[in-house]
Order: sequence, then structure tokens, then C-alpha cells
Amino acid sequence: VKVLIGNPPWLAYRYMTTDMQSEFRSQSIARNLWTGRKMATHQELAAYFVVRCAELYLKSGGRFGFVMPNAVLTRDQYEGFRTGKFASVSAGELTAKFDRAWDLDKIRPFPFPVPAAVIFGHKTVNDPHPLRREDIQIWAGKLLSETALWDNVAQLVTITAADPSALTTYAGSSPYRDQFFEGATVLPRSLVCVDILPPPALGLPTGMVRVRSARSKQEKEPWKSLPALEGAIEKPFVKRMLLGSTVVPYRTLEPWRAVIPWDGKVLFDVDDSGLEQFAGLAEWWREASTVWQQHRQPKSPQSLTNRVDYQRGLVKQFGTVGTRVVYTTSGSSLVAALVDDASIIIDHSLYWATVSSGAEASYLCAVLNSSAMEAAVAPLQAKGNFGRRHFHKFVFDIPFPLYDRDDGLHRRIQELGSQGQLVARDVPIPAGTDFKS
Repeated sequence: VKVLIGNPPWLAYRYMTTDMQSEFRSQSIARNLWTGRKMATHQELAAYFVVRCAELYLKSGGRFGFVMPNAVLTRDQYEGFRTGKFASVSAGELTAKFDRAWDLDKIRPFPFPVPAAVIFGHKTVNDPHPLRREDIQIWAGKLLSETALWDNVAQLVTITAADPSALTTYAGSSPYRDQFFEGATVLPRSLVCVDILPPPALGLPTGMVRVRSARSKQEKEPWKSLPALEGAIEKPFVKRMLLGSTVVPYRTLEPWRAVIPWDGKVLFDVDDSGLEQFAGLAEWWREASTVWQQHRQPKSPQSLTNRVDYQRGLVKQFGTVGTRVVYTTSGSSLVAALVDDASIIIDHSLYWATVSSGAEASYLCAVLNSSAMEAAVAPLQAKGNFGRRHFHKFVFDIPFPLYDRDDGLHRRIQELGSQGQLVARDVPIPAGTDFKS
């Protein structure tokens, strides 16, 4: 055919069946669409669908237009797609000439569950033209439900060219990128996180603490409907843990408590003989592990211990010495704080790094808490119904340097960070506070 118009299925890799994931990955690699790495779970069927339809049905030189997730314009998982180079299994060196795209992020209400875009181009062979920033048109306006005809829509929409200087990638990368790690996946919360209860009337054995599963409105099924666990556990195994919700600019709030089966040398699993030395921990961890086995997803780790230490996110925190800096993985604002207690566990809703000095920590906190950093990283973030989200390591695409105490500007930034820490420490935070300001 000469023209293809469509709205492909939007389906992320993480929601596909195991068989579909295997086939999708293989087909995407063959067509230069697979980014992999940490982007693997975000890879989208939509990009493969467009390429495969062009491969099967579109004549060389034919034109296409497809409605896509807005992420196609900037996100890493679409990097191969935007090049227009698709090494096809059945059509030789299939390529595309992208010539235009519509960014619909500023259209209200959203026409889809997540912000959308539309991409246009021609099918070519060995003649690619990548999708560039200057090819994007930004649509903005508030549409009325009764507005159906284009003549009426056109009066409500403004269309402007994207600013070529508003790049979504930056020259270089901060050397801090490799020093920061994602925290531990301490999930499900109802099996691991606890509230400390008053001791019973007859008291507790020395060194024990009475606990019950911590519950929250954010719990998901099946864990939400399961009864809370309760027991008495040896105090050293009830660790303090920081989540994204317990960090505000320059300071941390009251940590959560989590049952972590680490004795200083070994992270116990239910079959480890050493677990028997600690009766309270053993009873809790075996009961929690049984519940985990009964309700976990088929692709989840087999044991609860492996779940909380996914990709060694927990074990690599043990033995850290010195001051750490943490910042939030996602949220409405990027916030960072200093953590000077090495025993505190960092949850996966935070990234953390050990720094060489308090001065370096102040420097990092000042940079990460700044409105300048938040504005710079905004174009790199994914967007959903509630705006931009997920900072992850995009902050290190902004190439700020390592702290140098001999650099006057660095010292000034460090001083501002120190002042921020003093204010955050000394000023009470009432409910409803605008933390960023």
C-alpha cells in the first residue's frame, strides 16, 4: 500500500508473557530496536509494530503516520527506532525517513492514559533520516468533548516548533554516575517492614522487640488483603530503613523499620542452619517466606531473601563506611540528603553513594536539591497522567564535576549545602509544608 495510518498496541516488555518476551526480544534485536540494559523492561511493542507493518505492507517510498507513546520522542528505549535504521529479516536494509512528529503532551485532556505523540515518515531502503528535535511540533490546548471537526479543533490548538536548544541529552556525563547505586528492593512491605509494639504485660526476653507488619494505603494485591504478621524478634535484626517518603531537602525524617536477616556476616535464608541461633527471627522469616512462596509472581525470585537482596541491592550496603548521600528515585521534586549512620538501610526508592567527606556531601546535596538541576533533568524524565516522574540516573546526564575543595565555586556551593543542612536540622517541619521551597 502507499499509506499506513494507525494506533499500534502500547505494551511494555514487563507486561508480556514469557514466550512473548522471548520472541519480541529476538525480533527487536534483528531490527535494531533493542536497547536492553535497564531499559529492557520499558521496551515497547509499539515501535516493533510500526517497523513490522512497514516491512510487510508498505511500498518503498510509501508514507506512514502512527500514534505513539510520547516517550518515542526522547526516551532511551526508543533510541534505535529514532535512528530510522531497521535491519530487517525479510526486507533487507529497511530504513525510514522521519520528517515530522507531533508532541501532544500539552493537549488537555490527555487522549490516552499516558501522553501521546504522532510520528510521520516514508519507508526507504538504505536511506535513513533520524527523528530529530527540530522535526517535532508541540501541540497545546484544551479541547472540548463536543469538539469533533478539525475546523473547530484548530481554533483551540496552538502549534509551535520545538526549541532545538532544548536538548534531551547532554554532552558528557557526570563522573558521579558510577558512584551511585539503587537501594534494596525491600518488598513486599507487609512481610518485611514492621511497626514496633509495646511489650506484652508479662514482658519480653532481654534483647527482643515486639513487632507487627507495617501497613499502608499504597499496598497492592495480593499483599493488601493478607493478615498482618506479629511476633517478637531479636533487636539487631530490626533495622532502620529510609524510603523516598522519608527524605526531604537536606534532611531525613523518621525511618521505617524492617526485618533484615543479616547477622553482620551472613544474610540468612530459611534453609540456613545459622538461622536457628535466633528463634524470633527464624519464626518470623519462615512464616514470611511461606507467605511469599504462596503469593509471589511466577517470575519473581524463589526465596524472600533473594527478593529483598535483588541484584545484591541489600548486601552491597553492608560494611559501608563514612557519610552517604541519598536522592529520590521519583516524585514531584528531586530531593537529596546526607545520611551519616552506616547502619541505616536504603530502600530502592532512593539512590545512594558513599562520599569522602562532609564537604563533598554538602556539595552534592546543594547540586541535587537545586531548582537548576530539577529544570535540567526535566526533559529526560518519562511523563504520565500526573506529570513528570522518575529521576533515576538521568541526573548524571547533567555533566556536573566531582567536588574539588580547591575550586572556589565548588566551595561556595558546598557552603550553601551546609547552610541548607543547618536550616533543615533546626527547623521543625509541620504537616503540609512545601518541602522544595
